[in-house]
Amino acid sequence: LCDHMSGSKRGLLLSAGSDPDTALVLQVAQRCGIEIAHHETTAEAIQAYDRNPEIIVAIAKLGTSKENAWGPFIDHIKDRRVFTVVYSHTASHDAVTRQGCSEAGVRMVTANPHHLASVLGKLLPYIPQGLAPSFGSHPSYICPLCGLGPVTEDQLWAHFPLYHVSDPARHTKVKCSICDQLPGMPLGVHVQNDHGPPARGEMPTEDQVSLNKCTYTFCLVVVRRADGRFLLVQEFCQVGWWLPGGRVNAKETLTQAAIRETKEEAGIDIRLTGILRIEHSPRGDGSARMRVFFLAEPVNEAQDPKTEPDYESMGASWVSVDQLQKLPLRSHEPTDWLPYVARGGPVYPMDLLAHEGAPPPKNT
Repeated sequence: LCDHMSGSKRGLLLSAGSDPDTALVLQVAQRCGIEIAHHETTAEAIQAYDRNPEIIVAIAKLGTSKENAWGPFIDHIKDRRVFTVVYSHTASHDAVTRQGCSEAGVRMVTANPHHLASVLGKLLPYIPQGLAPSFGSHPSYICPLCGLGPVTEDQLWAHFPLYHVSDPARHTKVKCSICDQLPGMPLGVHVQNDHGPPARGEMPTEDQVSLNKCTYTFCLVVVRRADGRFLLVQEFCQVGWWLPGGRVNAKETLTQAAIRETKEEAGIDIRLTGILRIEHSPRGDGSARMRVFFLAEPVNEAQDPKTEPDYESMGASWVSVDQLQKLPLRSHEPTDWLPYVARGGPVYPMDLLAHEGAPPPKNT
């Protein structure tokens, strides 16, 4: 994203002491070309931010006391062009803590150095006002939500899911700075599908990847770990927590879609173990909606859920059934199916699904 842009790439890290995680964050930032200033107290970090208008990223650990708490530091950062990160094993793995960080405006919650490096490498440098980079014959744009820019169309297309994945899905009255239109849908969804690579035909839009125009087929996956916890996805634009899943792409089987969507949204490789329900709902316009609910288990119990925000989700966590009441849910499916599986509800065999013409399963 930054090959043809010159500017400052500076950041702040709030972390008490010099533990291994702090050293790792500093090392990752250095590899990504970001000059990070480390401060051990909240007051010092706030003062450093006020003195330096060129900050592009602010990273904080959860803290162990009021003197190094992350909340006041993140809350003090009013410039929405600054990418905010909480680097914490606790916050990354606990859905309730992760949700609190998101509600506070944090854009990434992680304890994975590879995910952090991936995101830091995508951040655009600070460009002082009046010093616009040269894009040749290409027009430049300013993000209408946070004011970052000037950037190219492709940079703005990549910027939205990274910087605004945790913004509420209510930006239907904000004009798109690329086409100068009111999209009538969340601005990030409009930019993702109507500009950048999809607009040039280099990748399909979300509508183009549906199975067909008659029956829209979806899969949802209940993933249960050996300790009884379940995998939930923190959906983009604060629409709530939900089961991993999504629409089946053209030329894709239901099982392939279930495995792919869980990996994309939650970062977990899974093994499908059964079928919970098959739904088919005709609609008034002549189309129909079909949903298949799968039961699954992680291939690797030690694999960490996704923490790198993108258009698919902000991240994912393993949750207990008791934690559901503490989380804002996108819809009722988690409260329906997680307790159902936990109390041993019937699960149907995978061979219930088969290709047309396949022989029936063998009697056992």
